Amino acid sequence: MGRETELAQLNELLIAAKGNGSSLMHIRGDAGMGKTRLVYEFEKANSDKALFLHGACSGISPAPLNLFSSVFEAYFRIQLNESPELKLSKLSESFTQLETDMDEASASKLKDVKNLIAFLLEIKLEDPRLKQSGTDLLNHLFMAIETFMQCIAAQAARAGKPLLMILDDLHWLDEASNLVLQNLITKDNTANAAVVWLLMSRTEYELPDYCVGHPNLREIRLKPLTEDNVRALISAHTSGIELPETAINKVVSLSEGNPFYLEEWCNYIESLPQDELRDFPVPATLHSLIQSRLDRLPIALRTLLYKASVIGKDFFVDILKHIETRLRETLDVDSTLAGLEEQSLVFKSLGFDFSAYFFKHIATREVAYQTLLQENRKLLHRLCGEAIEQLFPNRLDEFYFVLADHFSKAEVWDKAASWLELAADKAASTYNNEQALELYRKLLGIPSLNEPKKLETRLKIADIMWLKGEWDRAAEDIELVLDLAKASNNLAICCHACRFLGMASIYMPDMQRAFQLFTQAEAIATDLGDPLLTCIAKSNLSNWYLQNSDYEHAKALQLASLELALQLNEHQRQAKSLSNLGMIALHMEDTALALDYFGQSLKIATTQRLLKEESIALGNIGYTYIIMQDYANAMPMLQAKLELADKMNDFMEQVKALENICNILLEQENSRDALPMLARLHKLKLSSGNDAEASELAELMESLSSQGILPG
Repeated sequence: MGRETELAQLNELLIAAKGNGSSLMHIRGDAGMGKTRLVYEFEKANSDKALFLHGACSGISPAPLNLFSSVFEAYFRIQLNESPELKLSKLSESFTQLETDMDEASASKLKDVKNLIAFLLEIKLEDPRLKQSGTDLLNHLFMAIETFMQCIAAQAARAGKPLLMILDDLHWLDEASNLVLQNLITKDNTANAAVVWLLMSRTEYELPDYCVGHPNLREIRLKPLTEDNVRALISAHTSGIELPETAINKVVSLSEGNPFYLEEWCNYIESLPQDELRDFPVPATLHSLIQSRLDRLPIALRTLLYKASVIGKDFFVDILKHIETRLRETLDVDSTLAGLEEQSLVFKSLGFDFSAYFFKHIATREVAYQTLLQENRKLLHRLCGEAIEQLFPNRLDEFYFVLADHFSKAEVWDKAASWLELAADKAASTYNNEQALELYRKLLGIPSLNEPKKLETRLKIADIMWLKGEWDRAAEDIELVLDLAKASNNLAICCHACRFLGMASIYMPDMQRAFQLFTQAEAIATDLGDPLLTCIAKSNLSNWYLQNSDYEHAKALQLASLELALQLNEHQRQAKSLSNLGMIALHMEDTALALDYFGQSLKIATTQRLLKEESIALGNIGYTYIIMQDYANAMPMLQAKLELADKMNDFMEQVKALENICNILLEQENSRDALPMLARLHKLKLSSGNDAEASELAELMESLSSQGILPG
């Protein structure tokens, strides 16, 4: 009711969706304003006209990429508490169905991403890509999600329908999901299909720039219902109940046109005896209204609802039963949940085995949770955490974030520390920097955390700050870590800190201090007898010698690093060392040896699916051919590098590839092909804030254009 205009806007958007392109609709509104209901009614009326996919961000368990994990859970009809075997069966069946009517190349691409999509659903399959971490793993996951979405879009296109992506609660969008969403929306290469993005959020959320700048962006801002709508709703929901006009007038005023307030008020009225309807208070806010309604519930329903609120917006029956057993309660959980469902407070997760429920509205869960006394909350959080540990002992990696939250709020510090570290490491492994920082800082705040763990955590925080470009602050923190590590004789931390500060010194640049720090790191790693640390330290020191033109020392150290990498079977370290050896050979003007080293690095990178190392090796081979003035062999390598860099959405690798391609084309006086490449490079330089180089490129393009297009 009262949303006819908004429904018409959504219908217009669907009608306009055709061809190869995307459009965006941002639906924003305060809690309870009816965003979800609006989209529900729209989908119900158009279920045969589009392929609908759903996803939502989580404010309770913000695991990296949780938005797209939820999309896949909905698509494959997978629930968190199902067995891995059942999850894999559903996944495999859907992949088989998707492959129908696909050409061989597309089917091959789809099969290649199956293990990565399974990873996002906590299904463990063997794959060398999943042993990587940080940006390396994230690049694979980005490409897998993009490939899968292209397959879904192609499926919709074959059916002659647009793909309609409904993404809810974007105000809780995690960093990794945001990067993927940016990639999908800005690339817009979804297999000649029309894609409509329905992006839902609360009023205060502002869309990221890549959405705001989209040419086909529209917005629906849900406004309060009119007074006529409000009175019509009250009349429809309270027919047969005699209510005083003064009370109705007050509700009209206090509701401020919020549909959820009105629904909760009507449910509240239905719970009151008839003789109380002439003289009853009208709660002034949605919070107090929900609280008044909960207070009217029978005690069994109310207490179980409070316990469920501690678990989260979605909750498993098994966990509730476990808590009841631990509290030695005799409550019949199943029948009590049925009673709560009759009250429209919770609903079963339909389509599954009814072992999971969810709160109808997040506001109800929030009110129920806030009602609990602090000590009761702590007890229930501890019991929730222990229930998960006991019920899912072989799948605890699926619950890192939830367990960290429960035991932190329970103030069970030893367990909180363990789960916070695991959750933070998982966030860092998928480059979810802000979340990782938040979790590491929570870990540092645990009063009982020992000094070695504090130093290790500070080191991890500095690593992330360095990745974020906060170099000075990161270096300052590591200086403190190094002092503390020396004082406590923590040699492993000393080694890591020296390496870190050595890299920072090169950026300063302070080459003398960098040498001292790298030398210390190598000596400490050797004394510790840690082959991996020694392998990395020798490689760092080798690179210092290379930058200072001492090629013999550089080569000896890099060969020693490679030997250790081979002994450890560390493929990524092998690929890095071989690339470094190639650069040393190049500086020694031995192009044949350089190509041999770069070729070995490329082979390892492609075999082990090391995308960044593959991109670096392709670029190095291309650059070597440029030095040899063999442009015919250089160009395919650089084009392959650019294609890979585009897939990874790796800015620096894109720039390096484009610069070398442009140099070749300009050397060949091929302005026709050089101009579009220069335009791409110019756009990248502008986006990075490198105005000086962007200006130089603009002048070059203007000069070439004024001369006329030269033949290739």
